[in-house]
Amino acid sequence: MTATESKALTKRELQIATLIGEGATVVQVARAIACPLSTVRVHVRAIARKLPNPHGLPAARLIRRWHSAR
Repeated sequence: MTATESKALTKRELQIATLIGEGATVVQVARAIACPLSTVRVHVRAIARKLPNPHGLPAARLIRRWHSAR
């Protein structure tokens, strides 16, 4: 597995990142995908680890910035 592949978002992470990027809160995401809130938070942390974050932005803000740049 290459460095690029290891940083690729899973389908679920991409789904969550898209919802957050569109402005949903983690609670709204959990309801939308019928998933426990704690699981969504785990996915958000995983997404944040995979995205470049030179300024130490909070995860949701980082994801929204990434989503708008796509």
